[in-house]
Parts: sequence; C-alpha cells; structure tokens
Amino acid sequence: DNCNPELCYKFMGCADLNAKGESQQIDSLAVINDDKNTLVNVNDCPFDLAKSTFDNIHQEFDKIDVLLTGYQNASPYPQCFDNLNEIEKIEVGNEISKNCLNKALSFIENLKPKYFLPFAGTYVLSGSLAHLNKTRCVTTIDEAYDFLSKNKNFSLPIKINPDSVFCLD
Repeated sequence: DNCNPELCYKFMGCADLNAKGESQQIDSLAVINDDKNTLVNVNDCPFDLAKSTFDNIHQEFDKIDVLLTGYQNASPYPQCFDNLNEIEKIEVGNEISKNCLNKALSFIENLKPKYFLPFAGTYVLSGSLAHLNKTRCVTTIDEAYDFLSKNKNFSLPIKINPDSVFCLD
C-alpha cells in the first residue's frame, strides 16, 4: 500500500513514526490482478493519501479494468451530534454527500478505469437510531450513478442487479 507513516500521520493521526517495516494505514487501497484484468478497490481510502500511489499503479498495470469506489461515508457526523440543530445537520450532511461524490469522481478521473462501480454507500439506521436517518443526507446509489456518469467522459458505470454477473471478457 506504499505505506509512508509520515504521510499517513498527516491524514489519519495514527502512525507510530518509530515503527519500521509495517503498514500502518487503516483504509488502504487494494489492487487485484490476475494477469488479465486489474481491479482497484478504493472504498474508504482517503484520496489525498492514496494519490501518492497512482503513478506506481499506472506503471505496474497497463490498464485498470474496474474501479470499486465508495460514494458515501458511514460516519456518525452530523446526525449524532447535538451541537447542530436539524437544519444545520441537513446542510452539513448535504455538504458531506457532495464531498464523497467528488472524492469518488477524483478516483475515477485519476485512475481512469474502463469501468467503475460505486458501492458501499447504502445503509439504513434502524431501531432506536431510525429517527437519525432524516439528517444523514445520504446520496442514493441512483443519485451516485447519475452524478458520476454525467461528470466523467472516459469510464463506463457498472450497475449490477441482484443475482447478476458482470464478465470482463
């Protein structure tokens, strides 16, 4: 994962600068290659941290066939914080949603995959937390596809229905 604790520490605040020889990244990207196809998973990977690996990825792999990218975060902020009123939570939540979509778009623009698959963004709070859903302001999968599809011109979106398969051949 091209771990650099000095760089990681700037974004995550979790690095032990005295540790040697081991990755300390929490959410690193994954490159999966079978000598025929290359898939990159950047879910939950901080873009500003990951971009230091893009040149290495492009040098090692001729093409990126599929990019798996999140389009939303699963954070308790702002809906679980009492220092904001409901209107402020909705405003902050909408801004976070825009930032998440733009992060996904940045991964697509920089890695230039043939296909991209937005995923890992849909969830619902239930039970005693259900009342918080209205202030989460989470982008739906359809909204993510619409935004990412209209804001790129070189990669194709993948939509997979349940019990379906997408074959790169």
